[in-house]
Amino acid sequence: MAGFAALNLSQNLVLHQSREVQSFSCGEDPWSLWLTNYLRGTDILDGITRRKNTAWLFYDDKEELVAFGVVGTNHLVVAGSRRHTIGFIPAVAVHKNHQRQGVGRHVLAFLVEEAAAAGHDRVFLFVDPDNLAARKLYSDFGFRELPGEQKGNLRMLLDI
Repeated sequence: MAGFAALNLSQNLVLHQSREVQSFSCGEDPWSLWLTNYLRGTDILDGITRRKNTAWLFYDDKEELVAFGVVGTNHLVVAGSRRHTIGFIPAVAVHKNHQRQGVGRHVLAFLVEEAAAAGHDRVFLFVDPDNLAARKLYSDFGFRELPGEQKGNLRMLLDI
């Protein structure tokens, strides 16, 4: 999608691990403050500083933060005689003013490309079963729902 730039948050955090994580902020507007608090309340920032996750902030051409996404570390799964390295997308968020405009699809495509570039042949994620828009986005992208739930969330898998 033209007009969007991605900033690799992981590189910024790794440069200043101990100081940066404590003072990390996505911005001062209400959505950016929500995202900052969300990230501080999860283990995502910790995973970034330990280089297990790569996080990306997406800005529009006005340099406003519009989306966020993370690609997780390698997971090796042996299925029969095949070995799969599976990436994980633990977080995707799109500002409400930019939803239903293709931003989520752009972010998802970017994250899947990053997972493929890291050597993954599959990617999985969790989604709230009540988030029908996200479920549709993931299904339309090619993710399929797996049986069972984890902490109330559906599991979805994409073969890259």
